[in-house]
Amino acid sequence: TGTDGAGRTINFNQTFGSAPLAVASLARRDGADGGWLRRGALSAASINLTVDEDQYSDNERDHTTEAASIGTI
Repeated sequence: TGTDGAGRTINFNQTFGSAPLAVASLARRDGADGGWLRRGALSAASINLTVDEDQYSDNERDHTTEAASIGTI
C-alpha cells in the first residue's frame, strides 16, 4: 500500500455522483512493523490509501503488501 507515504489509488467498482463516505481498515499485516491506514485523495471514482508506520526502533517507514478492506456508502 505504499512506501514512505506514497500510497496507492484504488478505483471503486462504481462511480458515485460525489465522493462517498468511505470506511477502511487493514485486512492483513505483512512484515515485522505495524501501521495504520491513512487516507489521501477521495473522489467519486477512487480513494488513495497508504499504510503509515511508526518509526519506533527504526527510521524507515517502508511497508510490504498489506491489504485493506474498504466500504462505501
